[in-house]
Amino acid sequence: MEHIISEKEIKKHLDDGALPVYVFDCIDSTNRFAKTLTEDFALVVADCQMNGRGRLNRSFHSPKGTGIYMSLKVRINDLYSNVPFLTTLCAVCVHKAIKRLFGFDCGIKWVNDIYIGNKKVSGILCEACDDSHAVIGIGINFYPSVLPEELKGVATHLTEHGSTVTREQLSALICNNILKAVKALPDTASMEYYKKHSIVIGKKVLCIQGDNSFSAIATDIDPFGALVVETADGLRKLSTGEITLRFTD
Repeated sequence: MEHIISEKEIKKHLDDGALPVYVFDCIDSTNRFAKTLTEDFALVVADCQMNGRGRLNRSFHSPKGTGIYMSLKVRINDLYSNVPFLTTLCAVCVHKAIKRLFGFDCGIKWVNDIYIGNKKVSGILCEACDDSHAVIGIGINFYPSVLPEELKGVATHLTEHGSTVTREQLSALICNNILKAVKALPDTASMEYYKKHSIVIGKKVLCIQGDNSFSAIATDIDPFGALVVETADGLRKLSTGEITLRFTD
């Protein structure tokens, strides 16, 4: 029997019972809808997206009944000073929720992806709405689905090894984690957790920027979330918005 995401079930697991929750069978984009809301804090969850997006305006595969497609609108004091921490902070929140509910560890690929082994299971997209609000979009492959050709072999799902965890439980726990974390900003303690679970540090990578690319070794992540790489010309810091990484042998 097909499982339909339940607003009631999500609210049952939320720490803040008054948080507005919007649940859709299908929507253009949860991020896009969340940006239209007037509340300071709100959660949007959909069973599918027709126009899900990831970083650099890439499409995000969002088929019906198989994933978690959620956006959390949050108010953040001194938003632009905290923007460098936001994606890394949310990656930590997603990682902790998966680890707690599913019991297995996973890795964080700079800057915004969660991996199980060498396959992607989740992506995160943070966007500013105005001077004090941001929308945090999270897509998670929860159940198996028919993947597009370009994702075969590079994507996986959380229930591959079996689980009784529901999408409502995981959505709510991620929401709880993020709300606590953003209210604690500018606390940067999560950066050490992020670095500890990084699958990039120490690896050879191909850095792609537009039509240009260069090879490097990822050596560190600085306190503001920039990736430090060693190139043929020396050390270089990469900001979260400018570079796509690919692993190389």
